[in-house]
Amino acid sequence: MKTKGIPREILHLLGCALLILNGLAVFLPGMPYQLASGVTVSFSLANVPWMFAFPIFAFLLVEAFRNTQDFKRLAAGVLLFAVVFEIPFDLVQCWRAFDLSLNNQFFTLFLGLLALKILEEGWNPVRKVLGILALCAVSCVLRCEYGPCGILLVLLFWNTRMGRYAWLIQLAGMLVLAWLSLSLSLRGVSSMIVPERLPLGGGHVESQYLYVLSLIPISLCGRGGAIEHRKAVCFAYGLVPIAFLAIYLLRRGILGA
Repeated sequence: MKTKGIPREILHLLGCALLILNGLAVFLPGMPYQLASGVTVSFSLANVPWMFAFPIFAFLLVEAFRNTQDFKRLAAGVLLFAVVFEIPFDLVQCWRAFDLSLNNQFFTLFLGLLALKILEEGWNPVRKVLGILALCAVSCVLRCEYGPCGILLVLLFWNTRMGRYAWLIQLAGMLVLAWLSLSLSLRGVSSMIVPERLPLGGGHVESQYLYVLSLIPISLCGRGGAIEHRKAVCFAYGLVPIAFLAIYLLRRGILGA
């Protein structure tokens, strides 16, 4: 059933715009600030758009899974974009065309999509749990962005897609996942997000928790139905790897590296 709200096309465009903004943020210097203890640290804006983008894409993936009549085509599309985007992503993030130390978030979304398929299979609960745990392990081995927490976020949106207070459960779940991802990142288990600290009143707050603000556009988005302006959405996704290549070339020209 289709519900009223912001067209999903807008969220697709917003997510792509946030990815490009993240690429552009590499040109911004860190912002030094002083903690109450007198220690001066630096905060980078580079990860903020990235954190907002992933929950939006996770929500859109769930909506696509709900409405698709061809799962194989959907899965192939997500995987193809992940592969195409990987080289521009590595060039901007790591300055190398191939870097296995970190793989972009669309590989995580692909694994999340497989997890959704597992939930819909007529398997017994134990087999489903083992299947999802195996996908989480793969995300760690491949060092995908967001890692197991990204897969769990996709499942969170799937299991809370209905209900009057779904947004409240999503908020609580995202806060728990932010805490878990921070703990895993600090222990080197998951490469969900590089830990960042945001200056706040002489102290700081872990910027990972800011990604819950992505629930604002998500909660305003309409559910169900087909995407009407598909060409515009495809153009936006096609623009992302091109923009990252341009950012890399511009950065290389400016820094001479």
